[in-house]
Amino acid sequence: MDGSFARLHDLKLVISQCAGIDDLDLAPDMAVCRAQDPAGDKMLDDYALLFTLFHHRNMLDFLAANATAVWLCPDVLLARTAASG
Repeated sequence: MDGSFARLHDLKLVISQCAGIDDLDLAPDMAVCRAQDPAGDKMLDDYALLFTLFHHRNMLDFLAANATAVWLCPDVLLARTAASG
């Protein structure tokens, strides 16, 4: 971040309406909460699943091979056996 929160000296609370607040440059004593449906965000769940599987299934390799009409059969890690992040 660019440190913009550091300039807000009276800021006491940050309320997030979506994911992605982990990288904010906040003071250690800053209160942070999420304003969202307690059942979660199904679209966000699906988005996370989509790109986790995209990574684990080496989809960039498949897309590149498809663009050049090359058949690939690479080893694929099952999601439950691979680390992410």
